[in-house]
Amino acid sequence: MIEIIAQTQPNKGGLGRLSYNMYKSIDKLGYDVTYYAFENEIPSYFFSDLIFSYQAEKKIDRDSILIGFMGQNYFASEDHNGRYYTICGDVRPFLDKLHQKGLMEFTNLKEKLNHIINDFGNNFLIDLHKHDLEISEKIIVPSSFVKNQLKYYNSEFGKKSVIYPHGVDKKLFSYKRKNSGDFILFVGGVSNRKGINDLIEALNRLKEIYGSFKSKLVGYGNWSKIKKLVKDKDLEENIDIEGYVSDKRLYELYSNAKVLILPSYSEGFGIPVVEAMAVGVPIIISENVGAKDLVRESGGGKIVKPGEINQISNYLKDFLENRSLNKKYGRKNRKLVSEKYTWKKTTKRLLEKLNI
Repeated sequence: MIEIIAQTQPNKGGLGRLSYNMYKSIDKLGYDVTYYAFENEIPSYFFSDLIFSYQAEKKIDRDSILIGFMGQNYFASEDHNGRYYTICGDVRPFLDKLHQKGLMEFTNLKEKLNHIINDFGNNFLIDLHKHDLEISEKIIVPSSFVKNQLKYYNSEFGKKSVIYPHGVDKKLFSYKRKNSGDFILFVGGVSNRKGINDLIEALNRLKEIYGSFKSKLVGYGNWSKIKKLVKDKDLEENIDIEGYVSDKRLYELYSNAKVLILPSYSEGFGIPVVEAMAVGVPIIISENVGAKDLVRESGGGKIVKPGEINQISNYLKDFLENRSLNKKYGRKNRKLVSEKYTWKKTTKRLLEKLNI
């Protein structure tokens, strides 16, 4: 028996998608598997951990193979007799709280200050869930980026980390990019951590060169400040903010995108990257986005340093001007994902790594 404990709704955010697709894939592979998750959205991360873990503790099989997120294994399984595995999606989300409160602004931030605050965020989160990481037979991470974060904090945590990248649903392959696309696409939540301000400045520089071009910003959250920024820079004709969209609409956007860009300062993986790759879209991401592993493997994109606006705008120019390069990179991405990164294939490789 395999039991998966998730503190989020199925398909809610990156970790919600990962846990639910892990469950579905394990089930399709013929294993006896149970999935525990909240039915409704949870108001508090800390209290949701406490309440949900207490509920799950009453139900789980004490001899099962238990897979839970950081914060779940400790409460739900103190006297558990089976094997433990902890999922660690990213150890820097604490930084996002600082960004939202305006205590940090990454544009032109000095490297030393960035390093100090990153260390604080990393150590705070890992110390909070150190017990989970210590008792886990293996730590499941989505990328080499997160594995290196853990290794930096504790070499033993790095050694027992296994990489489980996000996959895609096969239905995505029914969508295919048309020609070389019509617009630049950003998909992600509203947060400075996602590098949105940097992207808008890069788009502003493109306007000085081309005048007319189109881009679309998509994702959950409150876009009011971003809309004001777009208006202040007179970019309303160039930037269309769609906000949260359905999966169907998102797949349609991938099918018409010239390039997907995600210039985040910290991103454990970045699901939109692998989804766009599946449809045949070239990629621009920062070196702090976990999905860079796939982009390097496919050779279908460009990797930038976080906050390097000139680099971002130059790579955007490449994909806008060079249709041949644009199509070539898109084909490479679609080929790699179709061959190796469906959820069933990534999950099968994970179970082999865990000796399940």
